[in-house]
Amino acid sequence: MKFKKLVNVLEQVGLRYAVINGEHGGALVLLERGARVIGIYAEGEAENSLWVHPLLEDVRQAKTHFQDEQHWNIGGDRTWVSPEVEFFISNVEAFWDTYKVPAAIDPGAYVMSDGDFGREEKSWSQSAALFAYRSQLELDFHLQKKLRLVPDPLRFTSYNSSFGSYSYIGYELDIRLSIPAEAPSAPLSLWNLLQLPAGGEVRIPTYGQADVTDFFAPTGPSHLKVTPGLVSFRLDAKEQHKISIKAPFITGRMGYMREGAEGEAYLLVRQFQVNPSADYPDVPADRLDDQGHCVQCYNDSGELGAFGEMEYHSPALSIKSKDKELQDRSQIWCYNGKAADIEVISGQLLGK
Repeated sequence: MKFKKLVNVLEQVGLRYAVINGEHGGALVLLERGARVIGIYAEGEAENSLWVHPLLEDVRQAKTHFQDEQHWNIGGDRTWVSPEVEFFISNVEAFWDTYKVPAAIDPGAYVMSDGDFGREEKSWSQSAALFAYRSQLELDFHLQKKLRLVPDPLRFTSYNSSFGSYSYIGYELDIRLSIPAEAPSAPLSLWNLLQLPAGGEVRIPTYGQADVTDFFAPTGPSHLKVTPGLVSFRLDAKEQHKISIKAPFITGRMGYMREGAEGEAYLLVRQFQVNPSADYPDVPADRLDDQGHCVQCYNDSGELGAFGEMEYHSPALSIKSKDKELQDRSQIWCYNGKAADIEVISGQLLGK
């Protein structure tokens, strides 16, 4: 969905949003509901680099699903909390039958406001409570997200001067989640997820040849390729798969490359923090002691929408040190332009 169409629909539906304009003509569209980035446009006529639900094409349906009923699956770049088996699944023996996104996580009750630097920075915050099923306790928490634009990381390199035709926009997210000082201990991590239009390839640079774990049905060579230094995962929204890679293999960067409907290439790169020595408590539902999972990719079957996801988890709150606050920082770099140029940029940022 192009920029003008998206903004017009959000206006008619009555969903509170904000626009941050990039230095070179691009724009970000931010949504208060769910504290998410709903649109990333490297330049004015570009396609959205994020997937948004097609119901947003219809104002009447969008009002019903995303305003009145508060469905979570609107698309974009969102923040949840993990482990999934703690907060989303009441019975791991009946995974899908008892799977539910807590309303406190998404859409939440966030308030969006200007950040410390005025309109060029935005902030979302909310206080809420979650029930942890495995730990059998209720957990109060406060979550705040701050967003600001960041410059092109390639601006001082030969790639910038050689490929001046490409467009770029990028942003940084600073996230803090805190629990009360007297709160009981429970596994708790931040979980950031990008919903992406199907039709491209996720590229994850790794240290050595990574072990890749299937969380759902086995992923075959049609969707997954693992080589020394790189994991490639195809997003086609035709088969449901979820793969996961543990922290020791992760470099702190991953990206998504696809060709748009009008022939231009789109590259979305996420830079994030990773600590292989930290605890990563998200686990497969059938292997509850298999911890350490940091980066995950999801390919939908088409039942939820024509999208896939790039996901990562932060290290958990350290129970031993009695920490009561999680901090996480990541960046998104968005490029679009001629396919040959963007492919070279992908190689520079993600490796071959």
